[in-house]
Formats: sequence, structure tokens, C-alpha cells
Amino acid sequence: MPRGAEGPVPWKASDQVDLRMQFITRLRGGELMVDLCREFGISRKTGHKFARRYEQYGVDGVKDQSRAPKTCHHRIDNATAELIVAMRP
Repeated sequence: MPRGAEGPVPWKASDQVDLRMQFITRLRGGELMVDLCREFGISRKTGHKFARRYEQYGVDGVKDQSRAPKTCHHRIDNATAELIVAMRP
């Protein structure tokens, strides 16, 4: 059964950051990653991801991150765009 279809949902939408901070606080308090992940209903990979983000960015690291691409590989440079615009009638 896919997670979330009828089973437990790892994070509730309304208090995701609070739950993630509880997870981080307990992890930093010495509880084991595997036990916390099981209790919170997340994979160890996700647990490590939030721990790493918290270490790098603090509280902002446990907030949802944008999934939008950071670059567009087929985008033309500004000089080319200006030439195209200049050529328009």
C-alpha cells in the first residue's frame, strides 16, 4: 500500500515544521535516528536529510524547500535576447 493512501502520513501539513523540530530536538538530545524515524513514520534517509539541513541552515532548513530547477540549461543569454528584441519590427 502506498504511504499516505490509507496508511500513516509522515508529516501533517499544518505543523510540519513543529514536528520536524521535535524530531531534531530529540535527535540532538541523544535519541537514536532509527527509533525516531520509526516513531515519526519517515525513512532514515529523510531523517538524515532533515538533520543535515538543520545543521547547515538552522530552522529554515527544516522548512519545505522549492522543487523548482535552479537553472535553465536551454535559456539564451541576455545579449542574444536583446538582439532578438531589437530585430523585431
